[in-house]
Amino acid sequence: MKKFYLTLVALFSLNLCGAENLLTAAGASYTVFPGDWNKNLVNDKNLGKMIDPDFDRANEKRKGLLADGVTAQRAVCYNYHWTAKDQRFVTIVADLGKEYAVDSVRIVAFRNNEAYQPGNFEVAVSSDNIEFKELAKGDDWVTKARYERIADVAASSAKCRYVRIKVWTCGSWINISEIGVFGK
Repeated sequence: MKKFYLTLVALFSLNLCGAENLLTAAGASYTVFPGDWNKNLVNDKNLGKMIDPDFDRANEKRKGLLADGVTAQRAVCYNYHWTAKDQRFVTIVADLGKEYAVDSVRIVAFRNNEAYQPGNFEVAVSSDNIEFKELAKGDDWVTKARYERIADVAASSAKCRYVRIKVWTCGSWINISEIGVFGK
């Protein structure tokens, strides 16, 4: 089974070489919706700096860290201490600006220790941002570097404008460092 999974990852990686990251195209954007996270930590001098560094609180806009190609940085990070396990998630909705044929979706998360442990994920696509069709569900993360966990999802050239990525944490923190939506 492990050999089969590694073969699939290799095929996805080859597929990604010819495809363009559609989140870097003109008109593309994304929004982030955290689950029931611990909002009191935002004002903490140390931990507050770790909460969602991708969000510029001064102008209330995203900085683009989730789609800049740099995986070794904090981008979307939330703390879920004292939160029910089913509420420990983050949802990212990517708006590609127009409809594309999406080949694959990549999620990169950090697993620093047991507190930062990515769990289940769901990926769905839509043309109207109302009705979504599920592409994949799972918890298969591949270790790329010491702390990076990667989930690659095949989309089989699904036509869509919106891609919804939802990731739960097994610990108390979630740290998504990069997403990619690849296609033509």
